[in-house]
Amino acid sequence: MKNILMLVGMMPVLCLGCKKNSSSPNHPPSIQQVSVQLLADSPAFTFQFVATATDQDLQPISYVWDFGDGTQIEDGPQQTHRFAPGKNYTVEVKATDGQLFSAAYPIQISTQTTQVMIDLTQSHQTIDGLGGFGMQNQTWTDGPFADQRYINDLLNDLGLSMIRVDLPHNFELHPGYFNIDTPAEGRQPLKTYFPFLQAMQQAGVKIIASVWSPPAWMKSNGRIDNGTGNQASAPNYDPNPGPDDNELKLDMYDDFAHMCAVYVQVLKQQGIDLYALSIQNEPRFSEWYESCVYDGQALHNLLKIVGDTFQQRGYTTKLFIPEDIGWLDGIKGMVMPSLQDPATLPYVGAIAVHGYAFDGVTANSPDAQTWQTMYSWGAPYGIPLWMTETSGFSNDWNGAMSLAKAMYTAFRFGNISAWLFWTISTSQIDAYSLMDVNGNKSLRYYVSKNFYKYVRPGYVRADASVADTGKHIYPLVFKDPQGRHVTVILINDGTDQAVQLSGNGLPSQFVQYLTSEHAKFDSVGTVSSSQAILLPASSVTTLYGTY
Repeated sequence: MKNILMLVGMMPVLCLGCKKNSSSPNHPPSIQQVSVQLLADSPAFTFQFVATATDQDLQPISYVWDFGDGTQIEDGPQQTHRFAPGKNYTVEVKATDGQLFSAAYPIQISTQTTQVMIDLTQSHQTIDGLGGFGMQNQTWTDGPFADQRYINDLLNDLGLSMIRVDLPHNFELHPGYFNIDTPAEGRQPLKTYFPFLQAMQQAGVKIIASVWSPPAWMKSNGRIDNGTGNQASAPNYDPNPGPDDNELKLDMYDDFAHMCAVYVQVLKQQGIDLYALSIQNEPRFSEWYESCVYDGQALHNLLKIVGDTFQQRGYTTKLFIPEDIGWLDGIKGMVMPSLQDPATLPYVGAIAVHGYAFDGVTANSPDAQTWQTMYSWGAPYGIPLWMTETSGFSNDWNGAMSLAKAMYTAFRFGNISAWLFWTISTSQIDAYSLMDVNGNKSLRYYVSKNFYKYVRPGYVRADASVADTGKHIYPLVFKDPQGRHVTVILINDGTDQAVQLSGNGLPSQFVQYLTSEHAKFDSVGTVSSSQAILLPASSVTTLYGTY
């Protein structure tokens, strides 16, 4: 026993709170972040601050707070302070180990309240769905396509309500031979995707599909692409296509319509109802990948035949056109022949556009006037406007905020009824996906969640506006037609600021969710509709109220 005690006495002692050896250099603490919450706005604005700091020397940390109103204290990481109304303040906090101070961490707060005026009596577009393209990995890869984690993320976390897939070019390998069982031409068989689509169907998600290319045997050039390997172009449509034209043969329109009808039928046999079908993705462009070129009149001619076929079979699947990009006059030229013909007008279930610049890759948020113009084409006939593909937003917070503002512009000025991102998930997160196959999520995923989670199919956009547009606050409000819920989305592209909701018939309180560079759709708590609400700088806030 004596020997054991002697050994213990010889062991070095680790003291996490002790001063460092004087021969080792000391390092200042570092503040990682400071969260701010507005607790009350009456009789004074009361804010709670929580600082998070670390010290690589593992020494105790205290905090020095300067509240910008003459009050300074040295205390712990959590502080509550009351501020006079109608002013702007810079709060600074430093962390110290008793010897060295961290750099000051500034927080801008304002006790000036911006009015957000809401009018629930006004009604605009009805939401069809929000979502994106694809499965866990892209359909031309070897998967994985849909494990339970991925399905749970889409349905229970993100709140997706519309999914876009493709009608595979290898579905009809040869005339009359419809392939769902075997891989062909670099693609997995259609049956590979059935379990995922069935899970979406059972959850009430709307399933839409787009054709990228008819089968090669239906096309003038005998290929699913333009044959270049790496080149894209927007050639003039040839009404008499030859062997070099990336176009559907004129005598194949009926075969194409039959293929589309069989696709709907096969899905139906698997318990999957196809909500809508695009007869061609980006029809003005001839790409090195799956593509097919039409002009407005050719697309009209094809729509007529497909629409007649679906009508004769009693199909309720909507048809949407033109899924075009970039150029307003180009999109208009693809749409108008079908809208101006009484024979095809009933077949236009939605006008769909893609949110890209001319290169088809870079994200492009059209201005308000462009969105208003595109909406005006279908509005007289009650035809909704959809945005069915966009991406290219940088994989950082700047890209996430750009995505949020692009969505605001489309909902507010384009009255869009559907918004879909390209693509939901890929092997690695990049500018073109929201998450990766392992479930790692980008900030753009969480910004999307600010919209997807509580803006549900059937919700109607009402009026929301800001008294001072110079505050860079962009509001949207959506109401449940059954009168049970209201969702308010507030994008703050400025500094920290408080807002006050005004309007009749609002729920008495809202649950608040925040996404920012440091928050991922975090629940902030419950706020009263009569209380000022803090919007952190460069953030997206969702308020969800229940009557």
